[in-house]
Amino acid sequence: FNMRRFENKIQQTYSNFWCRRREHQAFKIWCSDNPPPAILYDTNIDIKNVNVEHLKLKPDEWGQNALTDIGDAAFMRIFEDKRFIMDKSILRITEPCEFWFNVKVKEGTDFWDEFWKIQDVLEFNDQIVELGENAKRIFLHNFGGVARAKAKKHGYKVDDESIQHGGFHVVHLRAEKDWQNHCERWFSWIDRRDNCMNNTWHIGNVLLSEGISPALPVYLATGLSETDVRDLRNIPSMHSFFNIYTVVTKAMLGLTTDVGEEREYWAAVDFILGRDAEWFVGNSISTFSALMMEFRARRKMPVLPYNAGKMALEEIDCIRPNKMTLIPPVRPVIKWLFILPQNVEQYDVVYNMTMAAVNSALSKTRVVPVCVTTADPYSAIVVRLASMGVRIIHHTPKWTRDVNRMVERWNSVGERSFFQYFRPLKAEEVIARWLRIDLPMLGLLDDFALYTDVSVVFTDDVNWMDLLGENHLNLARSMERKMFPGPFFNNYAPPGKLGVPRFF
Repeated sequence: FNMRRFENKIQQTYSNFWCRRREHQAFKIWCSDNPPPAILYDTNIDIKNVNVEHLKLKPDEWGQNALTDIGDAAFMRIFEDKRFIMDKSILRITEPCEFWFNVKVKEGTDFWDEFWKIQDVLEFNDQIVELGENAKRIFLHNFGGVARAKAKKHGYKVDDESIQHGGFHVVHLRAEKDWQNHCERWFSWIDRRDNCMNNTWHIGNVLLSEGISPALPVYLATGLSETDVRDLRNIPSMHSFFNIYTVVTKAMLGLTTDVGEEREYWAAVDFILGRDAEWFVGNSISTFSALMMEFRARRKMPVLPYNAGKMALEEIDCIRPNKMTLIPPVRPVIKWLFILPQNVEQYDVVYNMTMAAVNSALSKTRVVPVCVTTADPYSAIVVRLASMGVRIIHHTPKWTRDVNRMVERWNSVGERSFFQYFRPLKAEEVIARWLRIDLPMLGLLDDFALYTDVSVVFTDDVNWMDLLGENHLNLARSMERKMFPGPFFNNYAPPGKLGVPRFF
């Protein structure tokens, strides 16, 4: 950080904080005519030759007023020993990381205002700011046009007037080995901590189903190396992310191929890009993502937790706004899901039914059409649906080979029944029929969604009261995941396989 600037700017903030608290002993120090420095930052100080005394609170003293308590403790220590000032000793407040998680920063309290005042005067040093700004310029110059051209081929609208912020998206993807290890420890079905790794390997589907435009390039903020990212590209469930969106890594911007031991340094560059992005998509358990989403939410900038669930820092009141950053159990806009088979010819029966259903939904309702398909992303019907505003999820189920073998055996039976002879099975039709069973694992953030076949025509708007009855809100709460003791879910439901829609 630019500590010189921070040192100068924070002095008045710190004095004002204590001047409003006459009942505290620390008021006498910091609200005087000549208060001592709030923060001492001097690279020329020889710590070895200066008396540094560490001041700590015991864990049982960590509470809601911990910061003011430690301020009073600092005053009493100085008051008791006048030589402390005469010898120009340094009093260093030393607290572990856990201490700061016990400091409650809730909107409407003094600490909420002070937290953001401090955040506002924090600036990265000149080198990092210059690096981040240069990275943004190169990013937009080299990949802005590429993303638009790619999106246009897929049928997505390219509307420059809709750009409100940076003209690019940032995805903070926590998939590093240390994060996977952390999630294994974090995961607790009983404590409802089950959204640490959710949707990580379906991040493309999350973006597509939430309507985040592929017409803008995506900066991948991550600690993964370029080799790790290359491996991600080969995971089938990640194909939508890398093939539909224009995903750009640090190496592609000429920054680094591996953050290595400099993760904090490169995280600062990620913060600069995330701060100015059109959309910021992050992991709600990650402290970096949480702070970025809180930072942007205060500025009315769009954010999305791709793993759904609650924000960890909000849940423990570490940073708690009045309006929590979470996706509600029942979202006001209903997602309507339907399946599109692989080989649909223009103007055949399935094509016509699909177009009729989609047009009726768009003209008669406020539902958001979401198409789940195994079809080629460049096929005529998929491109047309995307151009109409339908959100497309591309998915090839793992059981495709099993269906192909089953269909082959069915059609090769020696003595065929009338049905087998009259209409042999087609693998793509069987897959399309059963593709719905994979819907809960495709990265949808909605607890409730509406599913129908395409043989439907909407004649009026659809709402949850019509679908679920007058008690639909209570029903939503009652259908939340039940917690079961014992090791069953630890053994059979690993992190990343939970957080699925609970109602179709």
